[in-house]
Amino acid sequence: MIDWATTSAFPAAIESKSLEPIPLVASEAKDAWQRIPTALSQRRAIIYSGRSGRDGGVADFRVTRAGVLLLACNFSYQGNAGGDWKEKRWTKEQFEEHGWRLIDSADLGGVLVKGDGREQDVFMKQVQEGEEFRIRCNKYDPPFAIVFASP
Repeated sequence: MIDWATTSAFPAAIESKSLEPIPLVASEAKDAWQRIPTALSQRRAIIYSGRSGRDGGVADFRVTRAGVLLLACNFSYQGNAGGDWKEKRWTKEQFEEHGWRLIDSADLGGVLVKGDGREQDVFMKQVQEGEEFRIRCNKYDPPFAIVFASP
C-alpha cells in the first residue's frame, strides 16, 4: 500500500525538452485525459503530456529536484514496427529492471486513461537531482512524467 500523502509531499521536479507540463485533470477534449485515478486527482498532479510536436515517442527530461517521479506508459499496439523504435523501447520488465515500480490500479484508486482511450500503466521511482532520462515505451506515445505540485 502506498502512502500517497507522504509520496506527494516529496515530489521530484523535472525539465523536459519535448513535453509540456499541464494539470492532470479529466476532460472530454480529445487530447486530454478521460479518467484520473483517485490518488492523482486528490492531489495536485501535473503531467508532462502537452505535446510540443518534438517528442517522437520519446520522453527526454532531466531531474531538477530529487523526489518521487511517476511515469505513465501505454504498451498496447500503436503501429507497425517500421523504424527502429522497437529496439529502443522499454518493456514493463525493463522499466522494473531499471528501478521503476509498477503501481497496481488498486493503489492508484483507478486507471489513468488518455483521451484516445489508451489505458496507462503507472510506474514510480525515487529519482535524484541531475539524473537524465531519454526513454520510450511505444511508437507514438512517450512515457508521460507525472509530478505533484509542491505543497
